[in-house]
Amino acid sequence: MTFEEYTQVITQINKQLESIAQQTANQALLNCAHEGNPNFVNLMKQHQNLITQSQALSEAMMKKFKE
Repeated sequence: MTFEEYTQVITQINKQLESIAQQTANQALLNCAHEGNPNFVNLMKQHQNLITQSQALSEAMMKKFKE
């Protein structure tokens, strides 16, 4: 993966994270950001998946630059 490709993927991940943040903020304002709300749980799972992807990509890119 080139640095440009990495930047594009990370940018897309960050956009998705921003969307999740906005959705969960809206749920919090409506008092429905809790484990009993399947939509909230799904958003949290998506969030964790994106964070894991971002971390893995960043670690791989750092290793590439160290070589």
